[in-house]
Amino acid sequence: MTTKLQNLIYSMLTESTGTAIADSGGDDGRHWQRNQKKTIQDFIDSPECTLESYHYKDNNWDLIPTIDLFHKLTSSLDLDNLCDEFNSMPVENWNSDYYGVSAEGFEWLENQGFQAIGEAYNSYNGDSALSQVVQGQQLQLHGDDYLLLQIHNGADVRGGYTDAKLFKIDFNEFIFSEYCSFTYGKGDNDQIDYMSGEWTDVEGRYLDNEARNEIAAKIGARTITGGLIY
Repeated sequence: MTTKLQNLIYSMLTESTGTAIADSGGDDGRHWQRNQKKTIQDFIDSPECTLESYHYKDNNWDLIPTIDLFHKLTSSLDLDNLCDEFNSMPVENWNSDYYGVSAEGFEWLENQGFQAIGEAYNSYNGDSALSQVVQGQQLQLHGDDYLLLQIHNGADVRGGYTDAKLFKIDFNEFIFSEYCSFTYGKGDNDQIDYMSGEWTDVEGRYLDNEARNEIAAKIGARTITGGLIY
């Protein structure tokens, strides 16, 4: 039995954001085109995180983590009655001060008393390991944190975003906190954690370039699955 939150994230991931002559998606290369081939159970059954190594020409290696967006969002977001009401509103045009929100949706948010906190952000502009780009605006209502969120479903990151949906969040634990853990060998110490751009070993010690290079070389051509750290 899937949850209301899982169903909403699935609908966003499979939302068609159209095509553009200038983008590089081809006939089947956009996220929404690939995602529409998957069922919600496919997303549920997918690994929360994967780890690959990249071999440079100078014989150095690097660690490349990917955090599955479906799992990240369904573990970080929540819905309440206000979210449900906003998310049920049709979006005819993006003609408001918030990306992905109609004038009617913007008026509804203002009437409820929502206030924008800080600037809108896009994960593409930072060091993000998410499997797809997201764009959002933090809001606050009576001290509670909310998020207007869009998922990039297109090819070119400059366009191809979904309509914005409203979620309730603990903002400190949301997108900016990308934590996951991997076991790359059979030894007791063969575990590494990725924490928003930094790597630590099983003892919590920071891994420098040399240490990461050695671990990446051990992983080689394998793809390792891991789990989110909540």
